[in-house]
Amino acid sequence: SIIALGDCSRIIGLSPPLPQTAQVAAQQGAYVARLLNRCYDWSVSGPPRLPQARGPEDADAAIAQLARARGQTEAPGFRFLDLGRLAYLGKANAVAEISLGSTAVSHSAGRAAYVLWRSVYVLKQVSLRNRILVLFDYARTRFFGRDLTDF
Repeated sequence: SIIALGDCSRIIGLSPPLPQTAQVAAQQGAYVARLLNRCYDWSVSGPPRLPQARGPEDADAAIAQLARARGQTEAPGFRFLDLGRLAYLGKANAVAEISLGSTAVSHSAGRAAYVLWRSVYVLKQVSLRNRILVLFDYARTRFFGRDLTDF
């Protein structure tokens, strides 16, 4: 089986196509990881299915049994949840459109959107160490300016 995901993939039959953003790629990656962790069989034609249980001592049996109890023997289709868009414009300005699915929650521009953009960037870091390093870099740049000697 071939799995295509990311901001350059397209789901056939889906209209309109998904936006080509990292938000889509991240949600698709989480979706495929969830299916792989639940041991869905990708070799069947059509949607992936849970394999037959090999016995109670099977390490994957607990996850598969839970999915079967919930009626998820066939993998659910991918569903994109649009959370909005953020764009940095430069000089401490940004634009933000926050939404939940097709419902727009907020629109903002300027300094408030910039603070939101930076906050989301810090929260999207994988580890606490990276979050601290990014915050330290923000503070250092604020107090001492950008280091232009590398250019």
